[in-house]
Amino acid sequence: MRQVLLLPSLQLLVVLMPLSSPTPDGDALFAMISSWNAQKPSNWTGDDPCAANWEGVRCDINSRVSYLNLTNRGLVGEIPSQMTSLDALINLDLSNVMDNQHMMNRITGDLSAVSSLSNLQSLNLSFNPLNGNFPADVLKLTGLTDLRLENCGLTGIFPKGLVTLGNLQYLYLGNNSMMGDMPSELGSLTSLIELSLWNQSFMSTIIPELSLLVNLHYLDLHDCNLFGGLPVEFGNLINLERMRLDGNTFTGPIPDTWSNMMKLTKLELQQNRLTNSFPSWILHTKNLSTVDLSYNYLYGPVPNITNTTLVTLDIACNYFSGSEPRSDISSFTDSQNCFGDGTYDNRGLCNSLYKCSDFTQEILENGVCPACPPQQILSNKTTCICLGEMVPTDTGQNHLNSHQIGAIVGSAVAALVVLFIGTIIYTFIKTYEGRDKKRKEEDLSDKFKQKFNLQDSHSDWEAPKGIQRFTVEELAKATGDFGLDHEIGSGGFGKVFYGKLENGKEVAIKRSTSTSTQGGSEFQNEVLLLSRLHHRNLVRLEGFCDDNDLQILVYEYVPNGNLHKHLFQQNSGQSFGWLKRLDIAVGIAQGLDYLHSFADPPVIHRDVKPSNVLLDNNLVAKVADFGISRTTREFETHVSTTPAGTAGYIDPQYFLRRQLTTASDVYGFGVVLLELITGQKAIDPSRLEDHNLVEWAKVKMKSEGIQGIVDPRMRDDVPLSIYGRVTHLAINCASFNKNDRPHMKEVVAVLDNVVQLISPPPTASLEHFPGEQNATVINIVMKDEENDPNEGATFNSLLAASKAAFQDSAPTPR
Repeated sequence: MRQVLLLPSLQLLVVLMPLSSPTPDGDALFAMISSWNAQKPSNWTGDDPCAANWEGVRCDINSRVSYLNLTNRGLVGEIPSQMTSLDALINLDLSNVMDNQHMMNRITGDLSAVSSLSNLQSLNLSFNPLNGNFPADVLKLTGLTDLRLENCGLTGIFPKGLVTLGNLQYLYLGNNSMMGDMPSELGSLTSLIELSLWNQSFMSTIIPELSLLVNLHYLDLHDCNLFGGLPVEFGNLINLERMRLDGNTFTGPIPDTWSNMMKLTKLELQQNRLTNSFPSWILHTKNLSTVDLSYNYLYGPVPNITNTTLVTLDIACNYFSGSEPRSDISSFTDSQNCFGDGTYDNRGLCNSLYKCSDFTQEILENGVCPACPPQQILSNKTTCICLGEMVPTDTGQNHLNSHQIGAIVGSAVAALVVLFIGTIIYTFIKTYEGRDKKRKEEDLSDKFKQKFNLQDSHSDWEAPKGIQRFTVEELAKATGDFGLDHEIGSGGFGKVFYGKLENGKEVAIKRSTSTSTQGGSEFQNEVLLLSRLHHRNLVRLEGFCDDNDLQILVYEYVPNGNLHKHLFQQNSGQSFGWLKRLDIAVGIAQGLDYLHSFADPPVIHRDVKPSNVLLDNNLVAKVADFGISRTTREFETHVSTTPAGTAGYIDPQYFLRRQLTTASDVYGFGVVLLELITGQKAIDPSRLEDHNLVEWAKVKMKSEGIQGIVDPRMRDDVPLSIYGRVTHLAINCASFNKNDRPHMKEVVAVLDNVVQLISPPPTASLEHFPGEQNATVINIVMKDEENDPNEGATFNSLLAASKAAFQDSAPTPR
């Protein structure tokens, strides 16, 4: 009877019980989404994420959340404290991908809430504006096997503390701006399978300790400001499949020991300063399919490219000579070398005409030439000339008779007597000349001080590390007392002089005008800021002089002058091809992006134009004439009280509101990009259709398409489909409304994707090469037709995707 009465009671209890109980992980996820002001996924219903199979959530056998993927969810702000409750997490992905269908995450601040997740093995925050130094909290996650912080605006010194993450298999830190030496401690991460550190500011040699990473399959160190020789030890990387070292300044030979990398399929060494002969081992490495050695200083003959596994080989723009090699591979490029008669070398991207038999190189630190052909001579203290052809030897008889021997002995004795007398006379003359030289230098110094009313005193503030403080006397001597024959230009700071220092180093010396209103403390701030700006596409500060009222900045000397000269001066001897123009555009964009996004404080250039873009020996673009006097106050107020810019490149919003922001630089870049495409000047009264290049290009594009505006000097082989997209980008940058212009980071992303259309990405999955997201996520189909009706729409889709990925990531105001 009791059992009968108990049954209805139990049924009533079941009805009153809730269908599911709240779980701590579910509560934490709801709280996190709320803290980020984001909209939860549509199927996040109920209280138990494991029972309801929430989108982006996976659970372990204990019904704890072990996997969380919230990519492209519009998460804004710091990682909330509720994250610590998810202590069973193994995989956390809050990154962004190039996707215009969803809102982008914008995670900022410290990562302390993540550091307590002791079970975490995979962390991906790529394309979030973390900004600042490498997050130390990440170094506490000793169980990590996969760490991805690409495109996060990280600066400061590259962390040696990564050694604590000894379990790492995948490390992706590309497209940040961390600097300092590449730490040898990386060699202790022996579990690494993929390592991507591209586009850093190391300014160091590549560490041979990377050869200890014997499990490595993928290595990407392109555009990292690395120099010195290629480590012979890399031959130990027997599992390496792909290696990118392009865009650095490596010198010396390509080691033969690298032939031991039998699994290597792709090798990219272009745009360095490598010397020595063609590495014949690449023809016999059975898995190697793609090799790029273009834009180096390689010389000598090249064997025929036959019976090889290679599919693609590019050796363009070197100093190879002899007979042009035959090839039976599908893609072989050997243009702009010295094949054939060897009368000249039209290097195109490498600048001007050179004799094929000779080429110059910088002398190494030990005072000798780098690897050269058999003959080499020193032309001055910093440069040697490598002679590609042997000096003819005497083919006559080597036997000497007694009369000849006697003549030689007699001549030798007479020569010794003459040499002894000559030495005495030479010593006397040099002693007198030394005293006279010293007296003249003192006179020059006194004359210079009187000219500028200077005293023998120096400021007592400490110069930034790595920047040399020069005396007035040193710089006066280097420039011939700042003579007119040394004057090479003028900029916003003052006149620019060519100088050669005592050690033979060539420099560009900018002396402030006498009317400069910049005070001593402002100049010190200028030097401090400029000393912290290190990027391949910015002109580097070498030193300064602050003797009393005189303020002088000493920069690296960029030998090939400015872009304006090469584009518009009739006798410049330079007509760029379409690929070089695209390369220059990418360089300018990367330099400006660094100033806007990674400089601390951010820098507005204010006067982006071709004459402020210098070209080095390899025609790499370097942005010049920027500084702190153009930034700090304007970043606080958004208002400039000083005229800025040059007619044709000035932001029209500046005229209306006197507001100067990073968008003003974007406008100037858009005009420069149009000049590169069209070969025409920003303002040209002789252009009857429209004096203003931007308006002229818009009209021409509508009526004639890209072929109506492209520079005739490169029309024959220019890929119109690609240049159509680049033109759309330029016009977007030069939009009248500043809010319609992309950020420079978005511009870089678009140009990178365009460049990838020229060199298709690897066929491997995105998961295998996530460092190439920009190239692989957006699928753009190339059209053969010159007038592609969808060209503008395709470009707008690309720009929209780039905008979404970087939305509000730049710390600078618009």
